[in-house]
Amino acid sequence: MKILVTGGAGLIGSNVVRVLVESGLEVIVGDNLWRGSIDNLKWSTKDSVDLQTVVYKYDLRDYNKCVE
Repeated sequence: MKILVTGGAGLIGSNVVRVLVESGLEVIVGDNLWRGSIDNLKWSTKDSVDLQTVVYKYDLRDYNKCVE
């Protein structure tokens, strides 16, 4: 199952992503990185966890970017 977490590079979002990945789910992270940081997802480079996480930098308010 794939899960989309918007704001996944923020403090709360990155912890939600971590829990979902540790549960064995494939996670797609969307964040505009305005307040969040890719550093909050650095834990995902351990073992094979990074294979289950895809990160996209985009703003949900930009419809054209979201449908690409």
